[in-house]
Amino acid sequence: MAKCLRPDPIAHFIFLIVVEGLGGIMRSTILKNIFQGYQVGREYVVISHLQYADDTLLIRKNSDHNVMVLKSILKCFELSYRFKINFHKSNFIGVKSKCHFAQKAVEKLCYERRSITFKFLGTPVGANRKRLFT
Repeated sequence: MAKCLRPDPIAHFIFLIVVEGLGGIMRSTILKNIFQGYQVGREYVVISHLQYADDTLLIRKNSDHNVMVLKSILKCFELSYRFKINFHKSNFIGVKSKCHFAQKAVEKLCYERRSITFKFLGTPVGANRKRLFT
């Protein structure tokens, strides 16, 4: 009879600790002006990443340099922490980016290209609320 293996209850906490290393790398590259995040708000706060559970959203200014730096950061993260990033399950969403830039970024990163309207945990993100509820 096959034995049913249950996931280790501490695995999710270990994942969060390790992924915090990615956050540290992102903050460090921003401070050293290697990577440019996206500035928001009146105070021009720079955002480079957001994390929720096991999802990570990487945010950057549209530039070829940023695409290559991001690819390098993710590869270094894989090597340092022995976490395998499945680039084919990752998505690229170009906001205010020209079509040729978005296509080049998708090819370099080996991501799937998505539109700004998508679902996160079953909730539409980026959709026009008036169109959804009329």
